Amino acid sequence: MPSTRQTAPSSPSGLDTSLQFIKGVGPQRAAQLGKKGLATVGDALFFVPLRHEDRTRLTPLRELQPGQAATTSGVITGISPPPPRRARVPFAIMLRDGTGHATAT
Repeated sequence: MPSTRQTAPSSPSGLDTSLQFIKGVGPQRAAQLGKKGLATVGDALFFVPLRHEDRTRLTPLRELQPGQAATTSGVITGISPPPPRRARVPFAIMLRDGTGHATAT
């Protein structure tokens, strides 16, 4: 019975190597990456994300603006009641820190 297992190409550049041959990737993860347009080592090396979120900087609640995505820290002072089954109601929590309070959904 012939083997269906593929072997890694012996390309000296390596940039054309399929991601499935990288240790820890494998065929299934390579297929997931392929959906994002990443098929080779070169594709992965030159992939640039659309945006970057710095989640190491905490924003005090008083500095938040409506609609702004930010990382903050506080004490939970309230939680919205659970929605009825199958209802598409956003979950909300009330936060407080030393600078103010906010509702997050």
